[in-house]
Amino acid sequence: MSHLDADHPIIDRPWEYRIQRLVVETNPDNQLNDVAELVLQRGVSIRRLRFEGVRSLAIEEGGLQSASLRILDVSSRQLDRLNVWVTDFEPQPGISFWARKVTDLDRP
Repeated sequence: MSHLDADHPIIDRPWEYRIQRLVVETNPDNQLNDVAELVLQRGVSIRRLRFEGVRSLAIEEGGLQSASLRILDVSSRQLDRLNVWVTDFEPQPGISFWARKVTDLDRP
């Protein structure tokens, strides 16, 4: 993780949420259309985030129970169509992937 990578403003303090559900839709004809929906829960608050253009999805054993989730804005890196990085900041099982964009399905 680079010092230039800022927390994405889509959700504040994502590491305080637990991953309730992850749904991935793949498009065998065009990986740029792969989608992941991540449902996060903190107490009674539930947030649904939709990531488009998902690449390099990795889930380590036990990774969906992670308590160190980060969603970073990596647009300053000028990577080919990748602007969001979902990762963990602690060396424990976690989830990670890159995406073109993220949308909050619960907030306009």
